[in-house]
Amino acid sequence: MKKTLLMALACGFMASCNSNTYTINGVVEIPELEGRTVYRMWSDIPQGLTKNSEKDSTVITNGKFTFKGEVTNPNYCNLYIPGDNPRVNDPYLHTTVVMEKGNISLLLDADKNDIVSGTPLNDILQKHENEYRKVQERLYKSYNVVEQAKKDGVELPAEELAALNKEINECRELLVKLNYDFAKENVNNPAVWCMKLYNASVQSGSVQQMKELIAGADEYTKTLPVYKGIIEKIETLERTAVGQPFIDFTMNDPEGKEVKLSDYVG
Repeated sequence: MKKTLLMALACGFMASCNSNTYTINGVVEIPELEGRTVYRMWSDIPQGLTKNSEKDSTVITNGKFTFKGEVTNPNYCNLYIPGDNPRVNDPYLHTTVVMEKGNISLLLDADKNDIVSGTPLNDILQKHENEYRKVQERLYKSYNVVEQAKKDGVELPAEELAALNKEINECRELLVKLNYDFAKENVNNPAVWCMKLYNASVQSGSVQQMKELIAGADEYTKTLPVYKGIIEKIETLERTAVGQPFIDFTMNDPEGKEVKLSDYVG
């Protein structure tokens, strides 16, 4: 009897260790959101998820909410709590969460800051978000001074305005760099598959940088729509680059005569 019980416990322990389950435990520190719905917006990546028993929304109860499910390959979702005015895009929560094995924690504090932690890939994402937000705060601080002066009809001293604009431009450049570096280093991390990878490619500025951005992609990442979209963008830019042969085509002139572009271009 004891032997049978020990074997059963051992089997249960091994099953729990091999489980691909995840739990997202959310804590909301905004009292007026009690009873509100939290929506889970799925990614466009079908592989790796078993959605048959998973919920796409849940309700905040006693300042908490929970999502549970299974995942065979790490993936991502977006958690969303709409704002009070549907005409203004100002949600209480709109954040990316990497769905991977383990217990994931999400805190939405009183200032609408969200912090995701508890599993390796989410910890990597949150570290980047912390750095990104610090630079954003610097940018907004200078930007708001300039905009408030315009609104009040106040002309700032030339030196002060120049310093503020310099800070704004430097912060914008740093945000682009932070996003690019993070996407490049984490190209196979679901944390960048939402928008960061594509945004980094758009903001990169050159075909060479775009190629370097996705150089480390593994075979699975290469099957994703975001990767294929970047490849298509690279191919389009290379076809239309200065010095490349033009694509010949035929059309009719005003008299109805068939002519080719090559008839007029050397």
